[in-house]
Amino acid sequence: MYIRAATRKNFTTSLFTTTALIAVFTVAAPQLMPCPVSNGLANDEKKEKEQAE
Repeated sequence: MYIRAATRKNFTTSLFTTTALIAVFTVAAPQLMPCPVSNGLANDEKKEKEQAE
């Protein structure tokens, strides 16, 4: 039932590498793919314009 040391080391390395890549992608994603909503359609601005009228 025990995992061999070499298999455990490979699993740990793969898990750490995958986690590190996901973390980097999560931080870099907004820079690579900005939000498609234009600034003119923000909810706060819409409410402010309605209250001004």
